[in-house]
Amino acid sequence: APNLLALDFITKLTGVSLNWAQWALAMFVPGFIMLMCIPFIGYMYERPSVKEIDNKKIAEDGLAELGPMKASEKGLIAIALLAIVGWVLPTFDININATAVAIVAMLATFVCGIINWDDLLKTKAAWNTLIWFGGILGLSSALTKGKFFEWLAKYLEAHMNFGLDPFMMLILISVISVAVRYFFASGTA
Repeated sequence: APNLLALDFITKLTGVSLNWAQWALAMFVPGFIMLMCIPFIGYMYERPSVKEIDNKKIAEDGLAELGPMKASEKGLIAIALLAIVGWVLPTFDININATAVAIVAMLATFVCGIINWDDLLKTKAAWNTLIWFGGILGLSSALTKGKFFEWLAKYLEAHMNFGLDPFMMLILISVISVAVRYFFASGTA
């Protein structure tokens, strides 16, 4: 969800609309750098007490415990791949709504018996987050359409002391901006 918010923010800010493939390409270099750096930083920050692990044995034991791939697992792989194809297709000027792809993929997992209602009930925290996130995004959209954020900017401009040090103003505006974005467009709020 933060990626979608960032993508929407970029589109509104620059007028440039990125499709899935362009976004993936743009994020490849930073993603690769993070993939290489984060384990090293984590290792430097918190040194592990275990120095050697027999990964081959653990993997073999884990695969033996899982057994052969079930039909439901193969079905889930197929649904996931089809969803990815659905998300990539707008790159080729085939207009498919990304939300519709996600909903169809979710319904397909139900229809194919890959997940059931009990599985959903076990993950109520995730659904709770999704519902709150949707509500918060809706509220944010309504406030934007109602020009609340423009009003807030004008109000702050009229009532803030611009005699302050420019660096302090930058910090103050940053704190207010982060607070507003956190309360009105955050999945963790």
